[in-house]
Amino acid sequence: MSYATITIGNLLADVNTRYFLPAIQRPYVWNTDQVITLIDSLMKGYPISSFMFWAVDEDLKRDLKIYTFIENWKPGMQNPTASTDGRELTLVLDGQQRITSLLIALRGTFAEKAKYKHRSNANAWSEMTLYLDLLQDPEGNYENEDTDLGVSYGLRFHTLPPRNDHRHHWFRLGDMLNHRTEAKLEELIDATLGKLHHGVTAFERELVTSSLRRLHEVIW
Repeated sequence: MSYATITIGNLLADVNTRYFLPAIQRPYVWNTDQVITLIDSLMKGYPISSFMFWAVDEDLKRDLKIYTFIENWKPGMQNPTASTDGRELTLVLDGQQRITSLLIALRGTFAEKAKYKHRSNANAWSEMTLYLDLLQDPEGNYENEDTDLGVSYGLRFHTLPPRNDHRHHWFRLGDMLNHRTEAKLEELIDATLGKLHHGVTAFERELVTSSLRRLHEVIW
């Protein structure tokens, strides 16, 4: 057994092209609170444990049944099957819940059902995307509904892009996947600072910069 490191950005780029699930894995079971807690832990530099991968030999491919990860999640979904032909194949033996949660947080959505509507009704479901409030100070004391979860950063799932003002400036988490290099990050910071509400303080502008830098460090 060997060990290696990989960035989250590079990992997600290879999910469903190189990384797949074996038939022995259980369905995805996490909820939105768990996804938020995972991202918050990463932002705070906490370890989220390692993943276990199985690099499959060519001779074994034809005998395996594999499944794709789901990035646009709706409760009750089953992972679709995938073909093993013509690809380098690595199976995830430990880490499905965390990798699926990273996919949802950075590249996908989490569907939520409206109360009192039947599951079979297409209009009962709303697809939510994860955002980060760049104006929330992770070191500050806020009356925030996620305090009980131990969440410090302003992470929320929203169905529609939320409105920005002098108290909140929301950044769609997955947009950081498009800013891999330091140069791209600096362009993003400059563009974001230029869009802030005129009521944002100098301290809060520094907060926006530090939060974007931290998110970039976490992903890349």
